[in-house]
Amino acid sequence: MFNPVTFCEVHPVCAFFPMAELELARRFAMESQARAIDECNDIDQLRQLTKKLLVAWYQQSDMTRHYGAQVMGLNLR
Repeated sequence: MFNPVTFCEVHPVCAFFPMAELELARRFAMESQARAIDECNDIDQLRQLTKKLLVAWYQQSDMTRHYGAQVMGLNLR
């Protein structure tokens, strides 16, 4: 039987936010993409994907930082 792993089971931030859980559609998309990665045997393709993920991660981090500063009334420039 398939037992999906939730975000909270693999991410330590949930110790602070026990109710944090991805909605079903996002969990499905994440699992689908994870399986596609697992099936990929092309190292160059995996390298390209890893670089794209790093860029996305840092962009998200910057957006979160900027939004948090706006909410707190700070100017980060």
